[in-house]
Amino acid sequence: MPALRRLILVGAFALLAPLLPAQDLDCPSATCAVVRQDGATTGSSIGVYETIQAAINDAAIRGHTEIVVYPGRYYENLHFSLGGMTLRSLEGPLLTCIDGSTSAISDAPTIGMDSVQGLSFIGFTISGGGYGVLVSISAEATIRNCVIEGNRIAGVGTFWNEELLPPPAVSVINCVVSNNSGSGIAMTSLLNSRGCPLVSHMSVHNSIITNNGRYAVDYGVVNSICCCSSFLFTDRFQFSHNLLSANAEGNLGPSIANGSIPIGTANIQNQSPGFIGSATGCGPDVRLLSTSNARNQGWPAAAYRDPDGSRNDMGAFGGPFAEAYYTSMDDGPVIKQVTPLGTIRAGDGPFTIEAVGAAR
Repeated sequence: MPALRRLILVGAFALLAPLLPAQDLDCPSATCAVVRQDGATTGSSIGVYETIQAAINDAAIRGHTEIVVYPGRYYENLHFSLGGMTLRSLEGPLLTCIDGSTSAISDAPTIGMDSVQGLSFIGFTISGGGYGVLVSISAEATIRNCVIEGNRIAGVGTFWNEELLPPPAVSVINCVVSNNSGSGIAMTSLLNSRGCPLVSHMSVHNSIITNNGRYAVDYGVVNSICCCSSFLFTDRFQFSHNLLSANAEGNLGPSIANGSIPIGTANIQNQSPGFIGSATGCGPDVRLLSTSNARNQGWPAAAYRDPDGSRNDMGAFGGPFAEAYYTSMDDGPVIKQVTPLGTIRAGDGPFTIEAVGAAR
């Protein structure tokens, strides 16, 4: 886990503007909001919130489309009623947790949504809920570089019960889904008026699904077994370049194992992922050992490469979206979270910058 060191730097730079107010370089956009448990002002032009849900609720009023979350454990059950939003952590899933364990409703998801589209979640540990993430009816979400663990029903779930609306759609990319009491990925539906299943869109790539209480991935129909001639799974279920291991009832649920749902290619089954494993602020360290079977085994396309340009590593620290907290055995320290202390004016001479350095 990166060890953070706070540095005070003093220097003089050629300024391109006569006035440079304090600005949060991790959230520089006019459509970006910050969540910090201490509520400290960071220079964001939208605002600073102490809870994630408060930032979500305020988005319709203030217009922010991105929420940057500082490290900490956030005891919240999030619900989205507005789409077109990205929720990302500043320091990654080892340091930033969304914990749904305090809800009075036992099956409440840690993150839930229905009928909203265009949501993205990047770089969190998501735990403690009924589901880690539950996507219902016509909602659409992308989950990247997250650790989804310790949920009671399933890690990621979809539920579709309204045939007149589009199906829910979920993409799970470069995640670790582990130690959930039920299945890692669980798709659930009712039958439509013709007796055929309402099938969700589910794409899972470059992910590690391990040590779950049922299957790695499962599909079930709530009210009966369907005898419909076509499940339409070929174009709605995309599943490749994943590692599946040590799931209590098997890697593939019955509908998948018997071929009703075609599984994708290049999946690794029944090999240990090779996690570092020591404790972190949010749970076990799921970075990969240098000997891991999941290194350089993700989707080989250039768009999925790791920040160092190598082939995608499966799991939560692979792929281009892990750049902010990517770690390599060869990495040195990096400087981040640079904040000018006070207003800097051209011609004033030396000034002071506070920065946080991360030593790998």
